[in-house]
Amino acid sequence: MKITDRYTIRNFLQAFLLVTAILLFLFSFIELMGQLKDIGTGHYQLGNAFSYVIMTLPQRWLDLLPVATLLGSIIGLGLLADHNELLAMQAAGLRPWRICLPILVIVILFIMIAAISAEFIIPPLEQQARTQRLLALSDTGMIMTKDEFWIRQGNNIIRIGKPSTLDTMAGIDIYECDQQGQLKSYLHSPKADIIDKQIWRLQNVEKREFTKEGISRQTIAQLTLDLSLNAKQLGILNLPPESLSPTNLYHYINILQQRGQNADHYIMALWQKLSAPLTTGAMLLLSLPMIFGPIRDTSAGLLITIAILVGIFAYLMNNIIGDLGLLFNFPPSVTVLMPIAFILVISAWMAKKRSW
Repeated sequence: MKITDRYTIRNFLQAFLLVTAILLFLFSFIELMGQLKDIGTGHYQLGNAFSYVIMTLPQRWLDLLPVATLLGSIIGLGLLADHNELLAMQAAGLRPWRICLPILVIVILFIMIAAISAEFIIPPLEQQARTQRLLALSDTGMIMTKDEFWIRQGNNIIRIGKPSTLDTMAGIDIYECDQQGQLKSYLHSPKADIIDKQIWRLQNVEKREFTKEGISRQTIAQLTLDLSLNAKQLGILNLPPESLSPTNLYHYINILQQRGQNADHYIMALWQKLSAPLTTGAMLLLSLPMIFGPIRDTSAGLLITIAILVGIFAYLMNNIIGDLGLLFNFPPSVTVLMPIAFILVISAWMAKKRSW
């Protein structure tokens, strides 16, 4: 690796890490302020708020990666340009694309790390954070252990195994008691499918009834029940699509479509997750032509300010555009990819203008 490559990478990484740290602190602080208003509700305390903010930190980093890439590139290369170091590299015969090549390699590495995290690391943390928050906030009558949920519903006690897939619970036990608290019947199913919110379909059901005469046993191949769980309990069992991995989203979309149910929200979430690497790459490509050319006439400070405004606008639009697409029934692929295509066109036009 050339000395110029190492020097360019070092300056980019210093700026990128500094920007990432500042953005994470800022948005985590805003998130914490939002959580503080819920303190005192149910069992939700300050420790729960800090725990939620920390556990959702990886997802926040993933959301901010495109903005951090844009700002890191502008600041890192902008300072080099301000010190005429980029001019010296070009005078030594290095083309602009060659100067930027090591940064592109580093960003690709970041994208690969982000993709792996989005599939295997971030979803479990996000789901655990949301579940613990909902349990602490609401008096749901639900207790969560490592592998299962326990719910008290009238005279019934229900044990629900944590989902093996998005629509299938690992197992379910229902203990029915009388008014004196004596066990009347016990029902067990190794597999329970959620058909439509309240409606659950139990497979290979074993039912036992306890009477004065003894215990009667019955096996039922399939049983449909209305468990009548309230909205808060369902919210704990059914996590939002934003907290799911791309693979689980794809699997769940197929299930919903097979049942004839609306899967638009999940499709939009899947497209947003799949397009995240493209957004990061587009932001990097947008930043490079901004450095090579106007820096002679424009201070690095002004470029950094412009980059901050562009980054904030892109971050807000990424959060808003999905809802707008769902509201106006735009195709998710068009809704998500059109802004990225626009950024790429602008980047290509600027690069061509700079005679790269």
